Amino acid sequence: MNINYENDTLTIHAIHDLNKEQKDEDGKLIRSERTSSDVSRSFYLPDADTSKIGAKYDGGILDIMVPKSAEKQSKHSISIN
Repeated sequence: MNINYENDTLTIHAIHDLNKEQKDEDGKLIRSERTSSDVSRSFYLPDADTSKIGAKYDGGILDIMVPKSAEKQSKHSISIN
């Protein structure tokens, strides 16, 4: 698994390879399966404090912390016509 934060975008990339074999009582190969998946997701997260970004993986759950920077965010109002 690879996690990257660049140009205000958080990208998560993972490759999962799985090999299964089924053998009979004599140890002869009956069936062999191989699967592979390549997954990538990107999220636009502006104004992150890059020095405090962290991640942990526990029990099949990936928890990523991307705190906003302490600088005051400018607001942008949109007029409705």
